[in-house]
Amino acid sequence: MPALPSSPAEPTVNHLTNGHLPTALRPFLHGALFHGLRKNNGDLRPTAVGCTYRRLVAKDCLRPYISRLYELLQPSQVGVGTLRGSEAAVHATCSFMAQTQGEKVLLKLDVRNAFNSIRLNTVLQAAQTHLPEIYPFIWDCYSSKSSLFHGDFCFHSATGVQQGGPPGPALFALAIHGVTSEVKSDLNVWYLGDDCIGGDPQTVLSKAAFIRNGLSSVGLEINNSKCELLIVNHTTSQERSQTIKLLQDVFPSISITAPNIWQLLGSPLHQDSAPLHLEAKTKMLDNIIGNLELIEPHQAFFVLKNVSQSPNSLLTAKCTMLQVQRGTEGVRHSHKNQHGKNMQCVFWRRKLVKSIPTNQTCRPGPSFRGRPVC
Repeated sequence: MPALPSSPAEPTVNHLTNGHLPTALRPFLHGALFHGLRKNNGDLRPTAVGCTYRRLVAKDCLRPYISRLYELLQPSQVGVGTLRGSEAAVHATCSFMAQTQGEKVLLKLDVRNAFNSIRLNTVLQAAQTHLPEIYPFIWDCYSSKSSLFHGDFCFHSATGVQQGGPPGPALFALAIHGVTSEVKSDLNVWYLGDDCIGGDPQTVLSKAAFIRNGLSSVGLEINNSKCELLIVNHTTSQERSQTIKLLQDVFPSISITAPNIWQLLGSPLHQDSAPLHLEAKTKMLDNIIGNLELIEPHQAFFVLKNVSQSPNSLLTAKCTMLQVQRGTEGVRHSHKNQHGKNMQCVFWRRKLVKSIPTNQTCRPGPSFRGRPVC
């Protein structure tokens, strides 16, 4: 167990890491505040916010073993231990699409309510096997029901890991590692519970059946309505129709997406989908900018800075050949309206758009360096 610095909280930290936390404190330190966030389609997304002290201890305990997780989970799982894993998944998929010959398809699988549904006995067994040094802490967190507090009500959860907690993604990835590592196809990329399989239709179908059976053994279920089929390369329309029928027999409600809306992890996969994707991002930015006049300038700048540098925005810029001059100019124009004058060049470059390219077109790759705005 990594040594932690001495502090007034040291007794509590030691109880947490050694798995000896008093029973009376477990509902509060291992529980969470429960919220229901509204989705775009009107449904509710259950969200649990865990205890800060437990999250800090978990982060410190897990840090020494990140390299071990990387070596174990690579190359199929890029959601844990992989630097810029979402970019790696998008670039790998784009490379597969560019080099394919013959009949090739991409199948995107979505796991229904993945983090909240995985069986805890599988999680604990995986943690004991691969992370024995911190297993007492993990056992203390997940060996009993978690308490979820919402106002005056208290719910109890007997399945799943906390998605926002530091060990949650790692434990989830370890629990399904037996499935993700056994899929042999031309392309097999996982970002936690999102999978993308590529290859000829028969191989993809057989691997999808294997994944469905393997995930069901750990309490997970494929959400057919959110699965997507991408027809990458077919020689005739008859072959295309046969492939669609073949996949729809197994996944009845699967979506057959057109190239102009292909995307993975929020980033477009096809050159035809990039303009529409950028247009949607630009409209979202215009909507945000239009509402910034309703709040104080300092608060508006804080919102603007974080929106322009959000992981989703940077992933889109880094993974596609886009020109985002319009977006950056819109952000700059908004700041001019807020403060009545242009920002100083150095401040603008360093604080707001240091990670966003402007007039030059980005080449696909793991990183880029944009030209100065001023």
